Amino acid sequence: MTGQTIVMYQFLTDLNHLKSFHDFLVDFHDCIWQVAQGEVSWNTDNDQKDLDYGDGNTYSCEIDGERTVIGDYVVMNLDDGCGNTVTAIFLAEKEIQ
Repeated sequence: MTGQTIVMYQFLTDLNHLKSFHDFLVDFHDCIWQVAQGEVSWNTDNDQKDLDYGDGNTYSCEIDGERTVIGDYVVMNLDDGCGNTVTAIFLAEKEIQ
């Protein structure tokens, strides 16, 4: 296994021990993101101006519970607005404060 594979294996092992996260609906976001007023927003074009104004390829969901940091990742459950809970994984380094 490569170093990156070992890190991902350890991450998934750690995530598996958290019983409050959902097994099947998991989204990984490799883009800028921010949290405000109980919602997380992300922009898939990494465009901070669009993220700030909710324009372009910016998406958001209500946070359902606490956020958990596992290494370089932030994991949280989101309410998708359609009655589903999705576990989302974001890169911590791409959070906009």
